Amino acid sequence: MRILNSDPTRRGEKAANPLVHSAVADLNRALRFSPSSVAILVQRAIAYQLLNELDAAIADFTRVLELHTGPHADALYKARGKLLARAGRLREAEQDLERVEDDAEAAEILAVVRAGLRERSGRRQRDYRESNVCERGVRAPGRDYHAGAIAMIR
Repeated sequence: MRILNSDPTRRGEKAANPLVHSAVADLNRALRFSPSSVAILVQRAIAYQLLNELDAAIADFTRVLELHTGPHADALYKARGKLLARAGRLREAEQDLERVEDDAEAAEILAVVRAGLRERSGRRQRDYRESNVCERGVRAPGRDYHAGAIAMIR
């Protein structure tokens, strides 16, 4: 499971796309013979990550977590949490990263995810206040929404 900790995209390395595509094809063939193989699913998830196919990688890690809850579960939750965060699915990332114990990197990522969630929440509240309808259902002051329609009629 050491490969879970290697993230070539983080180290600035470029994936050899034709080779990674070929690896995915090989792993797909292997999964036909052994659909519940945790090792094959993890390798394919990593290959999908290298191809920036985040949803496919997340799906593979989800399947692995359904099949395997053993000693490497923390590493699996961390890997999936990182992918969820990259995909912008911050609530789900937060849930996964909260499950990881005694891991400084996971704690750092969790802090960044929570900051992103707070920012999103603040932005949503600000957008709501600035929207054309305020909390009482009255048009916000200072905005003339009918000016455009009136100009078109004239």
